[in-house]
Amino acid sequence: MTEEEKYDWIESYLRQELTGSELESFENRLSTDLPFQEEVKLHAEITGVLADYEKFQLKRMMLKRKGDIVFSSSPGKQDSHHNEIQPKSKDKKTRRLLPMLMAAAALFVLLFGLLFLFNQPINNSTLAEQYFVGPEQLIEVDRSNKSVKVLEEINADFQSQDYQSSLQKLTNSKDIPPRDRDLYRSICFIAIDNDEVASKLLDPLSSDTRYERRDDALWYQSLALLKLEEVERAKEKLTELAKLNSGRSKQAKELLSKINA
Repeated sequence: MTEEEKYDWIESYLRQELTGSELESFENRLSTDLPFQEEVKLHAEITGVLADYEKFQLKRMMLKRKGDIVFSSSPGKQDSHHNEIQPKSKDKKTRRLLPMLMAAAALFVLLFGLLFLFNQPINNSTLAEQYFVGPEQLIEVDRSNKSVKVLEEINADFQSQDYQSSLQKLTNSKDIPPRDRDLYRSICFIAIDNDEVASKLLDPLSSDTRYERRDDALWYQSLALLKLEEVERAKEKLTELAKLNSGRSKQAKELLSKINA
């Protein structure tokens, strides 16, 4: 069984499409093959993440719509006595100085805040977010590929930050090699802050010295690990990447120098 066939087999099981002898065969392997159990578990986690993200998007849309209704409603009537109340001051000199004193106090607070801010080290999670830049084109499209239209749609969704749609289409696509598909999905998961799933997907890719896009896998996994505050593991991945003859080696060295232990 190829990786592609195994992938489809697991997805069919999770969608409850297997029946009869095929279901029995799957469950027999599941009960005896520990690595296979881990693969099924990861697929199940990803499926659950997609469902949770859909709920999150719906909730956010509902809250936004509710907020628009609240803020578009007409303001209540002001207190009729408001205009009758006038500030009084016996000391005109103090009243003239008050705006200047308030401005000076505000300037002092601002300067103190900026000084405090610039003297604070950037935490590792924020650092990783600063270095996370999604590729302009998630998938390099081969025009000879029969699914070129779908691949271009995935790229368009990613560029417009519709990561949920990208993930769904990636999961359903049959024309992307499984390892590349996991790399692309992991980038989407990092973009929606599901760094744990992203790291799990990237682990076998970053560990395989034969994988031709190992440098990308190492880079994105190190960012996911930093966001998870798994600093030592992130350093290990970045150190490996820095040793490779890759376009990302310079980035890895730069990021290593900025990580807070």
